[in-house]
Amino acid sequence: MELTFPARTSKTTLQIVTSIPEYDKEMSFNNFSYPLDVDMVKLIQEYSLTGQVEQRAINNFTQRFLHNPVNRCYITAGGDNTHTGDIFLLFVVKSKNDHFDQRNAIRETWGNELYLKKFIIKTVFILGTPVNESLKPIWSEIKQFNDIILMDFHDTYFNNTLKTSTSFNWVPEFCPQARFVVLVDDDIYVSLETLVRYLDQLPLSKRFQLYMGQTYIVYKPHRNSTSKWYVPVSEYPWDAYPSFISAGTVIMTMDFVKDVRIAMRYTELFRLDDIYLAILAYKLDVVPVTNKNVYGYQVMFGSTKYSDLLTSHGFTPQQLKLFWNAHVRTIQ
Repeated sequence: MELTFPARTSKTTLQIVTSIPEYDKEMSFNNFSYPLDVDMVKLIQEYSLTGQVEQRAINNFTQRFLHNPVNRCYITAGGDNTHTGDIFLLFVVKSKNDHFDQRNAIRETWGNELYLKKFIIKTVFILGTPVNESLKPIWSEIKQFNDIILMDFHDTYFNNTLKTSTSFNWVPEFCPQARFVVLVDDDIYVSLETLVRYLDQLPLSKRFQLYMGQTYIVYKPHRNSTSKWYVPVSEYPWDAYPSFISAGTVIMTMDFVKDVRIAMRYTELFRLDDIYLAILAYKLDVVPVTNKNVYGYQVMFGSTKYSDLLTSHGFTPQQLKLFWNAHVRTIQ
């Protein structure tokens, strides 16, 4: 089924995006074959060499930018804006219209681009449009910070897949020189020095096709229609998902981001963004890497887990600032 989305409407929504009508009962993951049924590794190789492939793209991603901070990753050299500067790490933060406090807390803490002297860090936030709220506060924030990618689709839970796909389309286009890309939620605490040190010390052999975070293996779809994560058999007939990284923190290398960008055009969308990324990785033969220091819950400052912590989930803006200030005091 070809998917189409209106290019100039703020009502775009991704509720039910797949339908595989020939299947009406659950099947073993051993028979997994998600459309399009193509050799994605071969497709990527061909596309990289020639810029075109035999298969027809099913996703054209026509959602419109209401604001695009195109110069966010520019490095000024000799008076010219160029993309040649060495950006070590780019954070892409999934946020919502009314989460100003969360964004501001990130800007004042681990997202502060001037905090580290040796490494260039960049941060952007990606938002959809509110369903029943004014965009006026967002435009004021954009004018002040110019770090927001604002998209013309509704900011709803199932549209996180559109946020994720937009991120993978935006990054290689407007920040191609970043070595590492971290896709995070806006309630995540990042131990910035620890994360940067960890990534900087990665062996060269592990800097290829990196897809890392908190891994879930042999995770079964929710079939209860009352569940927030309910997926019917008609939409996903297999009895398990590919191993996936929780969407709260996804740590990647640019080569993986670029390959996913191409693969998305030939892979039917899915309502759960972390599962969609897992499907893409599976089709690319990329195995998710578990990092035990990426936590899906709040790790308290000073605990035994804190010294090696990379990211931790579930922080209010006030907690984030308190946690960060305590962290900074310990390293001064």
